[in-house]
Amino acid sequence: MALANTRSGPEGYAAQNSRAGTVSDSPISPDWFTEMSKVANELENSVGERHTSCVFAPPTNEYFALAFALSAVGRSAKKAEQAPEPGTRVATVLSDNSGGRFVDKDYRLSDRENTKISLDWVAIESGSEPPMVELPMGLERLGKMPFGDGIESHLKNENNFPLERDREMAKRKERWGFFELCKAPVVVLASRNHQAAERLNELTAQDFGWTPNQLATAASAGTSPEDWYRSPLLVLSPRALKSRAWVSHARASVVVALGMAPWLSKSRWLWPAVPHVLFLDPRSENPGDITEFREWWPGRDIGWSESKFARFKGVPGIPAKVFDEKVKSVSADEIEDLG
Repeated sequence: MALANTRSGPEGYAAQNSRAGTVSDSPISPDWFTEMSKVANELENSVGERHTSCVFAPPTNEYFALAFALSAVGRSAKKAEQAPEPGTRVATVLSDNSGGRFVDKDYRLSDRENTKISLDWVAIESGSEPPMVELPMGLERLGKMPFGDGIESHLKNENNFPLERDREMAKRKERWGFFELCKAPVVVLASRNHQAAERLNELTAQDFGWTPNQLATAASAGTSPEDWYRSPLLVLSPRALKSRAWVSHARASVVVALGMAPWLSKSRWLWPAVPHVLFLDPRSENPGDITEFREWWPGRDIGWSESKFARFKGVPGIPAKVFDEKVKSVSADEIEDLG
């Protein structure tokens, strides 16, 4: 898979596109980012035995993979969500004078008519029910965690509401909207996940016209499976998924693998219903991602197809191909074997 001769890193690549480094009152995303965002949001979920996958060969994989992951925040998991059953433990978000906080609570119906709910026996006023999601089997508790300045500062509502109650409701709804994204996060699998997560701030420092939710996501990205329902983006090591059978019951919106090592692990098949996206590292050695991918490809019972939204017209160095794989699934018993 040929790669253009480009300078590595975001600075080198941005220099090829005059719009990428331009900061203006009306930021314009570079062409490669616009096209990559289309891929992130148009890849189809699995249908029957057909599983959608995509491979990118960028100049550097971390930077472009994280750009893809952030652009996929808000992508619909396209799966009907069942309302929590009374008597279950749910993840949700609450607000008070100190700000928003992630919590998990016991969910119950609190009146004889079964029309009002309670969380840990505290009744919630009708019309003020926060979004919630039932914790997956095997995950008993998450504990509480404040939103923090990293999230709150990006979710500020700029509208000038004259009444305090209206301002509070606006803040509450912004927090609810952010939590909705946390229900099915983008999952990035990386061998050096902490290092990769640290590059998010470097990425969002560039003016690509990021949305408030994307900026809040970059500031809150999780690096542990226990950060589920706390951020719309999780950067995880495949090894961290060992002995956590509940993760196969938690929803994801898309899985991104940084390099062939996470791609070849069983961990990505914990979520067989959503697209998997591979970012090859052209600088890896012994034997290197490009070589490993070429060795992995032959004999696969998969179809190779180009898509109109994966053609990066006029953009050097980022080949993208969409292909089909045979759907696999990983049972809870196999999670112990993940590498």
